[in-house]
Amino acid sequence: MKSINAWIVALIMSSTIATTALAAATLDADFSRSNIRIPSSMKSGQSYDVTIKVKNVGDIKWQARDIKMKCTVKRGPSGAPTPKEEFTPEVDLSTAVNTGQTWDCRFKVRAPKWTGRYTLQYSMADGRNEFGDKVDMDVEVVGD
Repeated sequence: MKSINAWIVALIMSSTIATTALAAATLDADFSRSNIRIPSSMKSGQSYDVTIKVKNVGDIKWQARDIKMKCTVKRGPSGAPTPKEEFTPEVDLSTAVNTGQTWDCRFKVRAPKWTGRYTLQYSMADGRNEFGDKVDMDVEVVGD
């Protein structure tokens, strides 16, 4: 009976240690303005290529089905309607990214018809939960 009790105590302790280690693991992303290639000026209605280099600096491998790059309009021209998703896409991770690796997120955007200055905010997300750096970029949308 003593050996069974000792075995149960050992099992509970190892389970607690494993659970604590998992709870301490974090999602984290490192990127800055210098890692984002987006034109600072766009013509309304035109398409442009965007590239963002983002590094996994957390403790968890990013899985392609779970992680995405988000872009939201933090500020737009006064009175401007909310731009369509083509200007502010959510880009799914295309492949798994291990801790310490960099992902080159590439996508196209179409500048909205409404001209003026927009402040876009880029961040990584796991579902609805954002993590890592949040980077603001200003883009001026001009007419034809």
